[in-house]
Amino acid sequence: MATPDVDPNRMDIDTPEPSTADSTRPATPNSYATPPSAPTAGPSSSAGSADGTQPPPWAKPSKPTGPMTEAKENGAPSPEPKKEEQPKPEPQVDISHIPPPDLNALLSKSRDPGSQIDATLIAVPELRALLDKSISLKNEGNKSFTSKPPKLDAARDSYLCALDCLPAVPKHLAPPRLDEDRFAEITDEEADQINMDWEAGAERVAVDNDIREAQKALWGNLAAVYSAQKLYKDCVDACTRALKFDPNYIKALHRRASANEHIGTWSALVSAQRDCQLLLTILPPDSTVATGVAKALDKLPQRIGAAKKREENDVGIKFGGLSTT
Repeated sequence: MATPDVDPNRMDIDTPEPSTADSTRPATPNSYATPPSAPTAGPSSSAGSADGTQPPPWAKPSKPTGPMTEAKENGAPSPEPKKEEQPKPEPQVDISHIPPPDLNALLSKSRDPGSQIDATLIAVPELRALLDKSISLKNEGNKSFTSKPPKLDAARDSYLCALDCLPAVPKHLAPPRLDEDRFAEITDEEADQINMDWEAGAERVAVDNDIREAQKALWGNLAAVYSAQKLYKDCVDACTRALKFDPNYIKALHRRASANEHIGTWSALVSAQRDCQLLLTILPPDSTVATGVAKALDKLPQRIGAAKKREENDVGIKFGGLSTT
C-alpha cells in the first residue's frame, strides 16, 4: 500500500513511520521536532550541549528589546522614564473684598438680595467664584427642604444667602433671527444689546446668563418654601421676581396662581385667572398640571364675582352704608 504524501515538517499531521526500504536514507533535519534531552550530568557549554549537538534555533533565548536595552548595548546612558503631567491647580480667586450675605437684613427686608454688590466693578473670575458660592448655598437649602421633616426656615435662609451672593446683571438677548426671504429690521433694543455684548465679551455674557438662571431658580425655590409655610403674599412676591427672568417659567406661574387663590381677594383671583390662562397655552394638553389648571380656571369666574361683590359691600359699610349698586 502506498503511503500518503505528507510533509514531515507540518505540526498538525502525524509523520508516518519510515519503511524498511527507506531505513538507509539519512534523516532529514526537522526544526519542529522535539529537541534532544540534555544529559543529566556533565558541564554545560554555551556553544552547545554535552554531546556536541547544537540546540535548534527556536531554543535560543531571545534578547530583550527596547530603548533601555539598546542604550546599554551602545554604551549610552539609559533614558529616564517619562513622567505623567499633573494637572495644574486652578488659581484661587479672592472674593474677600466683596460683602458677605447679611441674613438679618434680608429677613427684615431692609434691602433686596444682592443689592450691595456692584457687578460692573467685578471681574469675570470673581463672578464665577460668587456663582459657585451661591450654588453651594442653594444645595444646602435643597437638602434642608427635602429632609424629613422639612427644615423650612433653614432652607429659606440658605436660599436668601445664595441670592445675596449674586449681583444684578444685565439681560443678554439671543442673536436676532433674520428671515432670508424678506428684509427684516433689527430693533433699537437688539442693536444696543449686540453692541453691549460685543464690548462685554463672550465670557462676560456667559457668566451673566448663568447668574440670571441661578437667580431665577432660587426665587422659584424660595416661593416653594413660602408656599409650604402658608406665607402666600411672600410666595406671590418671590414668583413675580422669578418671572422677571423668564415670563414663561411654569413653576413660578403655577405657584403664584395657587398662592393668589389662597389669598382669595378680588385682585388676587383675577391675577390667578390670568396665570392659569397663560399656563394652558404653555403646558401640553395631556399634562396632569394642565388638567388641574383647567379645573381651577372653570371655578375662578364664580369666585371672582363673589369676591367683587363682597368687597363692594365692605366698602359700602365702611363709608356709612353707601351702596355701589
